[in-house]
Amino acid sequence: MKGVKFKNSQEFAREMYNAIRSKHKRYTLRPQNRFSNETSSWWLIPSTDLNGFKYGKYIFDDKHYKCDDAYCKKITTGIYIEKGVKCSQDSNKIMNEDWVWNEFINALENGDIEDILHKIVRKIEKDIEHIDIRIKVDIQDKDSIEIVYNNKFFINKETGKRVKIKELKEDIENTPSIDWLWADFYILFSFNKITKEDENYFDEIYIRDFLLEPFEKWIK
Repeated sequence: MKGVKFKNSQEFAREMYNAIRSKHKRYTLRPQNRFSNETSSWWLIPSTDLNGFKYGKYIFDDKHYKCDDAYCKKITTGIYIEKGVKCSQDSNKIMNEDWVWNEFINALENGDIEDILHKIVRKIEKDIEHIDIRIKVDIQDKDSIEIVYNNKFFINKETGKRVKIKELKEDIENTPSIDWLWADFYILFSFNKITKEDENYFDEIYIRDFLLEPFEKWIK
């Protein structure tokens, strides 16, 4: 079994922060729950803003993956894009033209996101059995949309049917009152947690180069 050696999301995020940061692009490492660093999900945000809603982010957590086996241990990374709302008492949550969501959702519609995912699958073909690839869309007060990669195709987890990823834009925008609803869009890669003694593992450079870097243009 191949996997990663990070013991929790905090360690995963810190190692990836060291691998990703560069002189031309700075990131802030931030826990979702600052009162519980070791159990919190973590983000890499391309800004020092306290309210990072409008930015694309890298996410790291060990709670996002639900599996049938109660004993399975998975840890996840990926990208996280938020859609704001038309009106809110919190002005930071009101979406305008500078939110990354606008650019990302257009890339979704024109097929860029789907193309990137298929390129990733081809590059990691020999490792694909050890990496779970998912797309998850959480819309406020609605059931989640979850797409999984399975045997060369992207499948709607609920219906079991093949899907075209670019059609997710229409699904989202056809949601009643969507302008007034918050949405979170995730592209996620999950790994088995393995021990420090295991010699067959994915390191932070592999994860950066093959899985995260293809989406860097939306982490801004």
